[in-house]
Amino acid sequence: MKVYGSKAKNLIKLSYNGVAVPKTWVISNNYPLSLLKRYKINLENLDEIINFFDKFPKQEYRKLYDIVKEFTNKNKRIKRFAIRSSQLYEDGKDNSFSGLFYTELNVGNIVNIVNAIVKCWKESFNVGVIEYSKKNNEFKPIPCSVIIQQFILSNKSGVVFKIDDKIILDANFGLAKSIVDGDTGCDEWILNNGDIVKYSNNKEKADIPVTRRINPNVKDKINYQNYSDLVVSKFNNTDTTIKVDLPLSLSEKKVMSETEIEKLLKVCESVSKILNIKNYDIEWTIDEKGNIYILQCRPITTKFEVGKMEQNENKKFGIGLVNGEVIGKVIRIIDENTAKKFEQGSILVTKRLSGYSLMAANKAIGCIIESKSPLSHSAIIARELGIPVVGNVDINSICNNERYYINGKTGEYKIVKNSNINKNETRLNNKEISLSQKLKNNLLKVIESFDQDIV
Repeated sequence: MKVYGSKAKNLIKLSYNGVAVPKTWVISNNYPLSLLKRYKINLENLDEIINFFDKFPKQEYRKLYDIVKEFTNKNKRIKRFAIRSSQLYEDGKDNSFSGLFYTELNVGNIVNIVNAIVKCWKESFNVGVIEYSKKNNEFKPIPCSVIIQQFILSNKSGVVFKIDDKIILDANFGLAKSIVDGDTGCDEWILNNGDIVKYSNNKEKADIPVTRRINPNVKDKINYQNYSDLVVSKFNNTDTTIKVDLPLSLSEKKVMSETEIEKLLKVCESVSKILNIKNYDIEWTIDEKGNIYILQCRPITTKFEVGKMEQNENKKFGIGLVNGEVIGKVIRIIDENTAKKFEQGSILVTKRLSGYSLMAANKAIGCIIESKSPLSHSAIIARELGIPVVGNVDINSICNNERYYINGKTGEYKIVKNSNINKNETRLNNKEISLSQKLKNNLLKVIESFDQDIV
């Protein structure tokens, strides 16, 4: 039976029902599965599978190249594509796998498309996916289906969350990547029963696509569509996107007008009805002509209190992303080795929740990350793990191995010396010990079940 995954099925259903979706094609996961079986790869040996895709057979590469070449010849008007995963377990009502699989944007030539497809298959077995899968013993690692999607040259993009009668809308100039990665800040509107009740702006950067063969240096000024004086913040000549600093004329300007917001939310409600998803997470983009495209829609997996996340100007406050308060030793994760050594019951410090950091997150009681949005992939994963999270923090400023207090509602984080622990903090400390033991017991049960399943 062909498996396309929820992401692909939702996009196809929306397109059939008249919603504007970038042109989309899907490679069923039957294709990579048949390759693994033909080459007699042990489907329960992750290293063997990853090695197969790392050293993809030349004859299979050539076949895939010819297929992609024929496909691009039939669709010559489309110059750029987005290559995305669509996994069987992804975008479910209880488990999102948010940001854990592979996506490559603004892909042009045939070789790069083929490489991105193979990487999507390989990344179906990455360490972040495996660690996240331990939440549920029913998740068995399998190759994903692959979405080949027309790449939209985004003028502005973002994410909309609807939770009951409340909506949170995050938007930025350029690509939605800046919001889902959570590393740039954005405009944010909160609506209650259709009325805007709060607006905030903490955007300074954006992500834009590479649209011509240029090799700008950091601090060079470039233009994109109707935006000028963008300052290159991060780029190397193999990137397909550029991170830029916004000039004041853009950083202080609202990304969307109220008319645009109203139009977008009408489209989102149509999506909600078509897919029968009441509380939704929708990624969208708007091109230079003002056309709205839906890039992805999935159910909200874990509700949170919209409007309760707080930001404080104090340097020792970040943004509260997931409610809760804990005290514990902070440990920064930078690679596989530090993730494996992470101590049960500690507070995880990491740029974002993906890859090896999830190995540690399964043992953490709280988390400090750089992500700046409650709608980012990392914030979604953190809520599913059920641990307090403070975001918008320069993790280089955190003193490794010190004891910290973090508040996932207010965004407060501070070093706690033993002599300064008050009664309330002592109570939190006792809760930490109890929670750590509970997490440890649950984790051991999951690992034992997981090991039995793959033996």
